[in-house]
Amino acid sequence: MMRTHGRIQGNNTCWGLSKGLGEGRASGKTTEYDKRSASSIVNYRWKDFLATETVLIPDEVMLEKYNALANNMYQLIVQKSISIEKAKGARDRLLPKLVSGEIEV
Repeated sequence: MMRTHGRIQGNNTCWGLSKGLGEGRASGKTTEYDKRSASSIVNYRWKDFLATETVLIPDEVMLEKYNALANNMYQLIVQKSISIEKAKGARDRLLPKLVSGEIEV
């Protein structure tokens, strides 16, 4: 069972937050909620979005299922990020020595 937040406007669509934002971004629908600054940074007007669109909020059982799947992915992302940082450090230490001829391959 899912409950909703917000209200329906326009074409009466209900969105799951993640799926809906992805589809909305791809179709251009969510660009009306973009708040652009002078630079290339784009902020999102969440209050306007939630006041206008209907968002499905999953129940506890659905959240637990999602968290069980997503937690493993997030842990893998963290592990890979740490490995990447270690590899960058090794590159940054070794490259100058290779270029200067201090070490050879």
